[in-house]
Amino acid sequence: MKRKAWYATGTAFAAGTLAIVAAHAAASGGAASAPIVVVYAPEPVPSSATTLAPASLQAAPVVAATPDFSAVDAAFQNSAIVNGALIIGTKDGTIHEITKGNFNSDQAYPIASASKWLTGTLLMRMVEAGKVSLGDHAYPGLTYWTSDPADKRSAVTLQYLLSLTSGFNAKPTDVSCVNNPLYTLQNCAQAIYNKGLDTDPGTTFSYGPEHIQIAAALAEATSGQSFDALFAQYVTTPLGMNCTRFVESSLSAALHLSGKSCTATYAANANTWAAGGAVSSAHDYAKLLKAFLAGGFISDMDGFLAPRTVGLARGYIPSSVGSMDWQYATGSWNECPQSAWDSTCADAKVNSAPGAFGWLPWIDRKHGYYGLIATRIAVGEGDTKSVPIEQALQPLILAALGQ
Repeated sequence: MKRKAWYATGTAFAAGTLAIVAAHAAASGGAASAPIVVVYAPEPVPSSATTLAPASLQAAPVVAATPDFSAVDAAFQNSAIVNGALIIGTKDGTIHEITKGNFNSDQAYPIASASKWLTGTLLMRMVEAGKVSLGDHAYPGLTYWTSDPADKRSAVTLQYLLSLTSGFNAKPTDVSCVNNPLYTLQNCAQAIYNKGLDTDPGTTFSYGPEHIQIAAALAEATSGQSFDALFAQYVTTPLGMNCTRFVESSLSAALHLSGKSCTATYAANANTWAAGGAVSSAHDYAKLLKAFLAGGFISDMDGFLAPRTVGLARGYIPSSVGSMDWQYATGSWNECPQSAWDSTCADAKVNSAPGAFGWLPWIDRKHGYYGLIATRIAVGEGDTKSVPIEQALQPLILAALGQ
């Protein structure tokens, strides 16, 4: 595995225009060559381990110093990830990438529960556009939903749905309509409603797919648009994410083991699996993480990423989180660097969305960087492998960044 350093000597312009960078010097100590390479913004992403100067440094007329990610690379190479990529970036874009084994960062892979951050982003963008409110009840958007205060289902709000505290507590492994292609999104949500609550709304955090499925149905019903159209309008089109979408609800779609072309054809999708049915490429998902740090894409990032489950009873918790006292926000986890949640955890400002196939995006707003472990682990729960790797990488990344 070769590591390359890229140094900025020219000027970077807006996306879609030309940027000039100098060619790399081999990390083995060979003499640096100096041909000029012309690329298009956003910055090029070489396929092997690379360190890229942030965009803010690319505008400088002098060679920019770059962090030493050698310890990070060694840890990733020695990890349980067989085929995958690690991307590290800031609000200005990717600053480091390493690829391991057989993995293509420009192909689409199933991302399982990292999909929740996508759906949460969609709904938060709709909130900020004035289309819905986090305090909205499921009625009258879902016309069959009760408004009778004697029926506790009437208390369900969009915020409860997105923070997995609505009371519809089916586990990811339970038989459910959420990944059944014989349903539509709307009649799946109604089937969940008809089945009834497991706990009172707002009292219990339970990690499962049915909360998010109802939220997606509510978005459709309120807007009069399909979930796919809303997702394109509010998320992928503004960010130029050309390899990210929700595919058909059948599990066979989500279980493909190798990357697919971003233009691959999937069956018609009437029942979006809003909590776990997206595919994305590593480079595409990194655009979302960059947007989170850059600001402006979601104005109220504090509200979007705030813990919503502190002090609540806990139902099903995935084994990857285990005994860690992480809390849940709106589509992502609030990580806690210690065993019991307190103000130190809130101050850490680290959010993540690990998926069962090992895909793990996170952002650290306190230190101003994002990370993405992109992989497809075929056997066992991939998040039980990727979460410990992420936890081991975080202090090494901070050391490389000089923090």
